[in-house]
Amino acid sequence: RVLVRTVAPGHTGAIVLSVAAGVSAAVLALLTQSSGWELSWWPLDGLLDGLRGLVPALTRWIGV
Repeated sequence: RVLVRTVAPGHTGAIVLSVAAGVSAAVLALLTQSSGWELSWWPLDGLLDGLRGLVPALTRWIGV
């Protein structure tokens, strides 16, 4: 709140800043998706593989 008040004082400034941040996020999302950029889960790659194996083991252990 303090940052927004400093950068964009008043109610109108906060609205303009919020809209600008939302539009920037949408443009960035569209650019990354249209460029063929692939999402990387780099430090979690091995962890996610381990979790995939853990779920069936847990369901067998629980008896579901």
